[in-house]
Amino acid sequence: MNPKLLNTTIEEVMPRRKMIVVDSELHLADAFSTLVKNNIYSAPVYDTHRKLLLGFVDMLDIVVFLIKIIEDDKHTDKTDFTSKDFYALLDQVTKFRTEHVKAVTDISARNPLIPVNHNAPIKEVLHIFANSGTHRVPVLENPWTVCNIITQSDIISWLANQISLHNENNHEHHHQLGPVGHKKVSEVFEIKQPVVSVKGDQPAIDAFKLMAHHRISSVAVVDKNEALLSNLSAKDIKLIEPDAIFTKLYKSCTEFIAATRAHELNAHYPMIYCKLDSTVEEVVQRLAFMRIHRIYVIDENRKPVNVISLGDILSVLLPK
Repeated sequence: MNPKLLNTTIEEVMPRRKMIVVDSELHLADAFSTLVKNNIYSAPVYDTHRKLLLGFVDMLDIVVFLIKIIEDDKHTDKTDFTSKDFYALLDQVTKFRTEHVKAVTDISARNPLIPVNHNAPIKEVLHIFANSGTHRVPVLENPWTVCNIITQSDIISWLANQISLHNENNHEHHHQLGPVGHKKVSEVFEIKQPVVSVKGDQPAIDAFKLMAHHRISSVAVVDKNEALLSNLSAKDIKLIEPDAIFTKLYKSCTEFIAATRAHELNAHYPMIYCKLDSTVEEVVQRLAFMRIHRIYVIDENRKPVNVISLGDILSVLLPK
């Protein structure tokens, strides 16, 4: 990666955003509603009594907790969801309704709390992402004040913008990402078989169970021949409208996707894949353009043979 880019300060990279913070004593159902209302995937959790940032709660944490409730609940008739909407079901599950968000903060164990100073170089946060597995880092204005959050997506978007600006003004390509930029994904990333997937005709709840079990934010949706159809992610939970019936989770994956993303252009079969001979630079640009966190690598039969996450990309951009 271009050394000049590595020394860019975090403050220059992260976008200015409204900070949505949830109180640690807030009920989880209310925290979920806060995420949905603000159309965000995660939020910091703050203990106002101790004046302490506890961590983050995100949609995967909520999926993990929700699946645990459904699997542990011995009294709910799991075959009768026809008249219950999603919010009504959550209200009926006592533990979900009464549990405080602090108990679910990072229950998926994906976001250890590692703050960074706003004047630090971007390479510092890249090392944090690469070595800790976290997906978002609180940015400190001083030793006690969180002024912003920087995410893996923020850096990918910034890199894609730098690539575009550079390529518009120079004949030399891939300079911004260094030598790795022009390499094929098959040369850079080890194959991760099998890719976690569900069939399109399986119930959507099976996909969310896999996310909870593997602690991953999304799974591939494939057809009967294992060819890639689409993707289901933890954040899709928030696409369920308040008046939607809970049976959507028990519809097939393809029906669930069609119902929850009907308002999104090309959302059913989006460009969430690349090929084995795609370059790392092309992958960065597609991740940024599609605003996705993972991209599937497909073979000549459209079968997913690998999956590349934002963290994978950022790891290979660090100087060895």
